[in-house]
Amino acid sequence: MGALTVLGEPLAVRQERIARSLGLVFDGEADAPGTQSDTLWWDDDVDVSRPTLRRFLAQKREGRLGLVERPERNAAIDVEPVGPGGSRVFGLRLGSSDDVVVLPARGLSGEVRLPLGKRLPTFATVQTAQTIRHWVHLLRANLAAMLPKILEHTLLAPWSPLWALLRHPGRAMGCSIGRGSTVHPTARLQGCVIGRNVQIGAYSVLRGCVVCDGAIVEDHATARLSFLGSESHLANYSMFNLSVLGARSSVGHIGAQACILGDDTFLSTFATLQDLALQGNVRVVMDGEVVDSGTPFLGAALGHRVRIGSGITVAAGRTIENETTLVSDDVVRRTPGAGAWAWRGADAPWRPL
Repeated sequence: MGALTVLGEPLAVRQERIARSLGLVFDGEADAPGTQSDTLWWDDDVDVSRPTLRRFLAQKREGRLGLVERPERNAAIDVEPVGPGGSRVFGLRLGSSDDVVVLPARGLSGEVRLPLGKRLPTFATVQTAQTIRHWVHLLRANLAAMLPKILEHTLLAPWSPLWALLRHPGRAMGCSIGRGSTVHPTARLQGCVIGRNVQIGAYSVLRGCVVCDGAIVEDHATARLSFLGSESHLANYSMFNLSVLGARSSVGHIGAQACILGDDTFLSTFATLQDLALQGNVRVVMDGEVVDSGTPFLGAALGHRVRIGSGITVAAGRTIENETTLVSDDVVRRTPGAGAWAWRGADAPWRPL
């Protein structure tokens, strides 16, 4: 599971970084979880924010960190059972204890302390936890992790959005913009974290996004609450909402909503990723079974190095495996010879007039 990425960072690296930031000694994988009372066991498929881990340690006590694999569970798209007290977040336990952390059902709790000692109201909190056993979980984990990152680079570092506003007056509100990035005078950015050497084209609009180094957002593109990996690309007039775009991947016109695209993936112009079930909820395949995703609004998942040609439609909730290329039968693959030709059909497509 550690090979999965959250905001472009491998999950295993992210877990270790968060643990070390709170003074935990990371011992790596563990053979016998629950045998040492001073060890915190953290399952390898759980993404936990720093405030969540800090809250857990405040309830318990600090110790060493052991990483263990998630035991098998019944196939269900819901991360954990939800009770009256909120969502039970497994995967964090101290020693042989079976106690669990309980978070509000919305998945966000706690408070953020500003540099001057003041605290933000509860609506702007950053305490999250997510078990990742499916691409839907991975999508949720990335979207949840964006809020702490945006707050870290804006509200917790107020000089960063001020400097961005001075550099790009009227274009960047509450944003952090890295060196070498260019923002067209007609573009509008709100609450975004922009990396280095990013290009934002004319009349494009980005709200609540994290954009990594070297990404290109072309003219009239729109992105909301989305993550754009390093050297990724949004084409002219594309729309990208509530989605994750991997490194060096490209999205053509039309775009995607509530989708996750892996690294080095290409979504052609006029390729469509459906994102809505008109009756009931979107259904997905998990552990070999078709299960209810719990929502009528959900896109699709494209793996790494996937190529989707023009005219292809992928239904909501579907998964396209790594290394897959899909092209339409209506695409001209061979150029006919001289003269006039007519379309005949897929079996014998061209005939001379």
